[in-house]
Amino acid sequence: MMRFSVRGVRELDMKLRLIVARLRTDLPEAMQRIAEGTAKVAPSYIGRERPELTGRARETDPLLGSGAMRRSIRGEGDALIATVRAAPPARWQEMGTKNKHVPARPFLRPALRETAPEALKLLRETFETTIRET
Repeated sequence: MMRFSVRGVRELDMKLRLIVARLRTDLPEAMQRIAEGTAKVAPSYIGRERPELTGRARETDPLLGSGAMRRSIRGEGDALIATVRAAPPARWQEMGTKNKHVPARPFLRPALRETAPEALKLLRETFETTIRET
C-alpha cells in the first residue's frame, strides 16, 4: 500500500501535474512493450485451427505456407494504445469472411488473452513506480 501526504490544494495540484507529466514519458514505453510482447506470441497461434493440414498441404496454404503473415505481425505502442498489426489477409484469418468460405481462425485474440496478465502487471508497476518516485 502506498502512502503520501499533501498539505494543501496547491501541493496536491502540483503533485498530480508531476505524475501526469511523468506518465506521458513512462506509459509509451510500457505500451510498446505490451504490443511487442503480444506480437511476439501471436504467430504461435497461426495454424492451430488447421491441424488437418500437414506436409505439402500446409506448406502451400496461402495463409500458412509462405510465412508472410507471421512475418507481418508488428507491435506498436504510444501513451494510450498498444497496437498489434498484421498484413491484410490476417483479417480473414482472425475474423473469417462474411460468406464463411474462410472460417475464423483467431490468432491475435488468443495472443492478447495470453499476454494480458503480464500487460496488466506492467501497467500496474509503471503507475506505482511513477507515483512513488514523483
